[in-house]
Amino acid sequence: MKKKEIFNFSYLLITVVLIFVLFSFSAFSQTEDFEFYKGKVIKFIVPYSVGGGFDVYTRAIAPYLEKYIPGVTVIVQNVPGGGSLIGTNTLYKADPDGLTIGLINGAGMALNQILGSEGVMFDLSKMVWLCRASADPRAMVVSTKTPFYTVEDMRKANREIVFAATGVGSDDYYSAAVIFRALGIPLRQVTGFPGSAEANLAVVRGEGVDGTEIELSSVSQFIEEGSMRPIIMITRERIGALPNIPTAVEAVPQENKNMVQVITNIFESNRVVCGPPGIPEERVVALRIALEKTFKDPEFIAWGESAKRPLDFLAGDKMDELIKEALKNAEIIKPILKEVTK
Repeated sequence: MKKKEIFNFSYLLITVVLIFVLFSFSAFSQTEDFEFYKGKVIKFIVPYSVGGGFDVYTRAIAPYLEKYIPGVTVIVQNVPGGGSLIGTNTLYKADPDGLTIGLINGAGMALNQILGSEGVMFDLSKMVWLCRASADPRAMVVSTKTPFYTVEDMRKANREIVFAATGVGSDDYYSAAVIFRALGIPLRQVTGFPGSAEANLAVVRGEGVDGTEIELSSVSQFIEEGSMRPIIMITRERIGALPNIPTAVEAVPQENKNMVQVITNIFESNRVVCGPPGIPEERVVALRIALEKTFKDPEFIAWGESAKRPLDFLAGDKMDELIKEALKNAEIIKPILKEVTK
């Protein structure tokens, strides 16, 4: 063999070995560490009081984490207050050893962080995202007593469209404000309703309001019985149950699609499981694997169906991308959010 051929062969061999070593190191660094959790206790934080939706989901998930992380015990800790800010702050400041996780309101916390609300002591872009548990599609709906069937109908009304909202600074309030601004349609929001049930009833009765922005599951009964009509879905894609209803991104002019995409991404992160920054990667992998197995477990799926709790799993790495994209582009909607909360 000639010298040049020997040199080329040797170079090729070294390259192959280096690639193998790098690949092996990468694979090793991604290995899950279930051994760490044996005999340990995971504290699963709920930033709301006992009995609410977040609490119900957390207590349903907990035993499956015990099932899929051998030897671990999971305890649920409710840390309510501050519209879930206190619990989220507690989670963020926890020891990043992989033994404290939580189920938080990703959308609500993202909006608070974007606005720099008082009491925010976390940075969602630094948190460890483990999975999404659910993301109930949100919709803009109107009373069937109105003449509105499409966005164009509202535009032709040549008046303010009146929406019911549970309060200034609530998810529904912010979402409607951004989307109507993007549509170029004047909006007036009526607040002061004790909750979404009362706001929905006002829409159904046509009591001085045209519609509202709400989670679809909260108004599906009204849509089915014919007292409410969906106009827009605040989702990344059209949903199968309402294939003819456009997404907000589809409905707005091209120049305003970016701002609507931001609010859509935010609401894709409804109930999300996460941990504090700095959890060792191999423990993150273990937690993500256990959660993915949980959401594929037939018994857990059956629980969701019987309890009428929507399950919409999204892997932690995808959740991380969604949150970071929304926060990176948040300046687009920040002026609107600040204006409507003055």
